[in-house]
Amino acid sequence: MRRTALMLVASLFVLTSCTDSSTRPTSFFAPPGARYQLSQAGTLDSEIIALIQALFAPELEANVLDQWSTIKSRLAGGEIAAARARLLDATNFIQSKQGLMEPPPNNESIATATARLVLYMSLYVYSGPNTPVPPQMGIGSDASTEIVKPNLPATIQTPLMHAATILDAGSVTTNTIIVVTQNTTFYQSHCDGPFTTKYCQYPIYYEYHSFPHVKFEKPVRVAMCPVPPGGNYGVLPGIDDDMLVRAHDKPTDPANFVPGGLPVPGEAIEILPINTLYDPTQPKVICTGTTYPQVALFHVPRHPEGMLQNALAYAARAGNRAATFVGRALTPKSAYAIDNGVEHFTLDFSQFANLDTTGRPDLKLSSTALSVRDVNAGGQVTVTYSLTNGGAAPSPGVSTIIRLTPTGLTPGVPVDLVPVSQAPSASRIFPLDSRLESVVVRIPDKMAAGSYVIGPVVASINGLPENAGNLADNGQVRELTVKRLGFTAGNPIGRIP
Repeated sequence: MRRTALMLVASLFVLTSCTDSSTRPTSFFAPPGARYQLSQAGTLDSEIIALIQALFAPELEANVLDQWSTIKSRLAGGEIAAARARLLDATNFIQSKQGLMEPPPNNESIATATARLVLYMSLYVYSGPNTPVPPQMGIGSDASTEIVKPNLPATIQTPLMHAATILDAGSVTTNTIIVVTQNTTFYQSHCDGPFTTKYCQYPIYYEYHSFPHVKFEKPVRVAMCPVPPGGNYGVLPGIDDDMLVRAHDKPTDPANFVPGGLPVPGEAIEILPINTLYDPTQPKVICTGTTYPQVALFHVPRHPEGMLQNALAYAARAGNRAATFVGRALTPKSAYAIDNGVEHFTLDFSQFANLDTTGRPDLKLSSTALSVRDVNAGGQVTVTYSLTNGGAAPSPGVSTIIRLTPTGLTPGVPVDLVPVSQAPSASRIFPLDSRLESVVVRIPDKMAAGSYVIGPVVASINGLPENAGNLADNGQVRELTVKRLGFTAGNPIGRIP
């Protein structure tokens, strides 16, 4: 039986609302800001104590609280090694008592609640008491934990089997706490995500934690499911799973870069090498028949030669040095080093995600309208239009100009008009997202009278350029007649009376 106080503090949990009107993901994903919280203070220590009180009956609760108090006192006294040893003992004890745990608050699974408690305790011991409570591990996170021993192999799978990590014997030199957690943050825009990258990101995201967090002695394998279809999380039109790669946060120390991986120039991500010995008949992640539909089981790419071409194209976009390296070192077989597959090798744990490195943005203009059809030279015109990214990669920046072009017998050359009011937005636009813009421009005083077309012209900047075949819809014009005060039929067009 739980305390009345716990029932009260549990009610403090609030789901923050979103203003985004796009399709919501499945209920498996928590809205932004949503996380498991039992205490008002929200510090690691208070969260840990509240979790212990929620999960254990009184006699076990007292035992775990006493162990936690000992860990904190050792840490406060500077006995770091002793605190870490006690943490291992406490983790073993907590895992062994999962069958006796009471149902966690907020309908969280026992496996996830155990992983949460172990993660919070480990962060406290290894990162310090003032470490913030991880906000990305929201309610419903698919999580698991295990202690890996130096002389034994280990496989850690999440309860939904959507993520796993596999360590060979000898991967660690000391008993190591491994925690795998799903990032349940809701990223509202298509291809948005936690990585700072120009490439399209496809949730779901998983974080793989190790305590102590040191470089592994052997490359370990990480596996995670592809994205479910539909809503913001479906693969965009024209993209399939064979075009996705796996990436993670780039290690801060180049010595920890993954052999066979590709640290993306100018970005804080590293694309991981595939495990070419993967046996698809014995998958470590299961992506069908779970709480949400999946695109497909992980599998080795169907067309290795095509993957090589994608690798070369990717490297060429990334920079000449990378392109030279790929052209020299890759064969159709080793092209997997920067392509997709079920299990990827890494020497360092962090957050992992699916990326599309082959897609490009495709800006499209539609619904262009003018405030007037006739205007005097020196007058103003409001141009309204809709901008959409119909491609498979975000456009980090957008350049928009309003162009006035003479037609027929009207003399002159195209003129790019300066906005009178706020300039068009130059901010990035994600695939399948749209925005409506309105720009006021002024017709130059000496513009010749006659027939024109006017409208926006857009281009992607600060990132991947569009394919040449996709540029036809980057401009959309409407007819406009320019008049001059005092113009008469006897005067030649464009002459000032």
